[in-house]
Amino acid sequence: MFTFSEQAPASLCMEVPKDGDPNEDAYTDALSRFQHSLHVAHGKKMLLTGLFKCIICPRPATSTVSCAIPRLSNADGNEPKILDFQVPVCVTGGMCDGRARKIVQEEVMSLIPQDVNVKYGGPEGCRTCGNTKGLKLCSGCNSISYCSKECQTKNWGYHQDVCKIIRYERAMHAGKTAASAAKKKSATTAGTKKKPTAKSTADAAPKES
Repeated sequence: MFTFSEQAPASLCMEVPKDGDPNEDAYTDALSRFQHSLHVAHGKKMLLTGLFKCIICPRPATSTVSCAIPRLSNADGNEPKILDFQVPVCVTGGMCDGRARKIVQEEVMSLIPQDVNVKYGGPEGCRTCGNTKGLKLCSGCNSISYCSKECQTKNWGYHQDVCKIIRYERAMHAGKTAASAAKKKSATTAGTKKKPTAKSTADAAPKES
């Protein structure tokens, strides 16, 4: 477990807005930005503490996916804090990313009592700044979001290699899926092919002159 202290924005130090609350969007945006800043400040340090492997496949981890639960209001008498659960993945936005994200979210929500109102955040915001508004996907990989061309350009030095890996993984997966479907179709066709009957064989034979 890693523990560190950071100054949280005042907009997060209040009761968590319920669904439909006018402050819900602003709260979600502030949470995404703050979580992004935590990931930038401490994510690499955590990975460097050990030789972590991807939680889905055996490849070395290069990043993490996370799920943050803010408990910054002290209305319940507990110490204000953010619980940020992270799991290692081989490629951010790759084939393992979505499965890893689902795992960590399900694990976190299983630990929270059902009667407690929480908002959990993930890195769905801009990859560069954490902003959740005006997002557009990278046209190359269609996996990583940015809020502006400036943010995309700023992150391109890192993302250009990741973008190629994501596209390669997707192409390989599509190829395997197509091959599997073709094989299944071929097996089905072979299994349902009718054997010629005696009558059809006789009809097909040439007549004697």
